[in-house]
Amino acid sequence: MAMNANKASRVARRAAGCRGGRRRETEREAVDLRCRREAAVAGLCIDRWPAAASPGQRRPMGNSRSSLSDLNLFSKGGVFTREQLDEYQDCTFFTKKDILRLYKRFYSLNPSKVPSNMQGNRPSIVTLCFEEVEKMPELRENPFRRRICQVFSEDGCGNLTFDDFLDMFSVLSEMAPLELKLKYAFRVYDFDGDDQLGHDDLGKMIRCLTRDELTDEEVEFIIDRIIEESDLDGDEQISFPEFEHVVSRSPDFIRTFHIRI
Repeated sequence: MAMNANKASRVARRAAGCRGGRRRETEREAVDLRCRREAAVAGLCIDRWPAAASPGQRRPMGNSRSSLSDLNLFSKGGVFTREQLDEYQDCTFFTKKDILRLYKRFYSLNPSKVPSNMQGNRPSIVTLCFEEVEKMPELRENPFRRRICQVFSEDGCGNLTFDDFLDMFSVLSEMAPLELKLKYAFRVYDFDGDDQLGHDDLGKMIRCLTRDELTDEEVEFIIDRIIEESDLDGDEQISFPEFEHVVSRSPDFIRTFHIRI
C-alpha cells in the first residue's frame, strides 16, 4: 500500500491532537463570558460552518441503493486491502465501516473517475477537483469551502485525493480533539500562510463570514475590534496562541467545527 508521506503526517497529527486532549477537556474551567464575546466579535466561532445532523441521524453516504454489505472489503478484488483499512483506522478517528462510508461518498461525487478498486497507490493518486467536491451538502453553503479544501489538499489548490478527503473528514469529526481542530481552523483563516492572522487575513475572513455584504468602513471597524480584543502582545496580528486563547473558550466552536458522517 503506497501511503507515502500522508501516513506519517496523519499519524503525527493524531498523536499531537490526542496528547492531553481529553485531560484538557475535562479540566477546562467554566467558560469566560468575556472570551465568548471576543470570539463572537472576531467571528472566530465559525458560525457558518455546516450544522451537524441531529443526534442519531446520519447523512446518506454515496448511493443509498447500495449497502456496506455489498462491498467486498478484503478479497483480491475488493475496494481496499485489509492492510489499507488497518492503516487508515490507525491514522484517523474512524472505524473501518466509517472509512467505507466515506469511500462511497467520495465515489458518488464522480463515479466515472473514482475506481471501485482503491488498492495500491490509488487513494493518493485518484483526485477529484474542487468543483466536484464543493457539491457536497456539507460544503455547498459554506463560505470557507474553497479554503477548507485548499488546506487539506496535497496540491494546495483544493483538489482532493481520497487520502486528502479522509484527512479532512477525520479532523472535522466529532472524535478529533480540540487542539487539532484549532490548528486547522487557524490555517483556514491564515489565507497568506504566514502563521499569523494579519489585517488582510482578517479582512478576507470577515468578508467570507458576511458574504461581502459590509462596506469597507464596517470591515475596518470589525478588524480594529478583533485586534483590540484578541491581540495580547500588541503586534497588530493574531498569533496561534492568541487565537487558541479566544476560540477554545467558545462553547460554539466544538459544536460547529465538525461534520457528522
